Amino acid sequence: MEGDWTPCQFYDGSLAEVSKDLDGHVRLVPLGQVALVEPSGRRLQDAFENPLKGVSHADPSYDVVWTHKTSDRTTMRSFSDYATSPKESKYDYATDVLWPKASKMLVASKINPQAIRVAAIHLERPALGQPFIPVTPLDGVSDPAEALQAWCAYLNSTPAALSWLNRRQKKLTYASYSLDQLRSIPVPD
Repeated sequence: MEGDWTPCQFYDGSLAEVSKDLDGHVRLVPLGQVALVEPSGRRLQDAFENPLKGVSHADPSYDVVWTHKTSDRTTMRSFSDYATSPKESKYDYATDVLWPKASKMLVASKINPQAIRVAAIHLERPALGQPFIPVTPLDGVSDPAEALQAWCAYLNSTPAALSWLNRRQKKLTYASYSLDQLRSIPVPD
């Protein structure tokens, strides 16, 4: 009973085998070893105004990806869909702790494998995300901008889809992923 039983989620044994091979491949490392994957969308909701409430924001410099509409997110090159502002009571936390983690690459924390078109997006400007989580290369990554683009492309590939499916929780059709699960997804080193 020891070992990793998550590949048992696959009906097809060959998919389970490929998934296990990908997770252990020498050219792939867990995303969390090469990048900071945070903050969670819940932190964003706590510290920033909800842009869907129709309130105009005096400082539009806080770009956020607040929605994950399948019809809008059709390519890896994407956009921030709203600007927001820090809540007055959480201003310091929002600007000093969360905003520095904004990134040009974000990964989805919820995925419907039957309908979703992209699992990771790349933006022109750094943003925070609510259904998407920012990914920031750690010190030591030789070319951070190139790494973000490569990881984004890889996380939207067929092999990476097996990694996503291997980490899904009990709900198979619209799976949620914890930060730890996102950090464990393998990417090219």
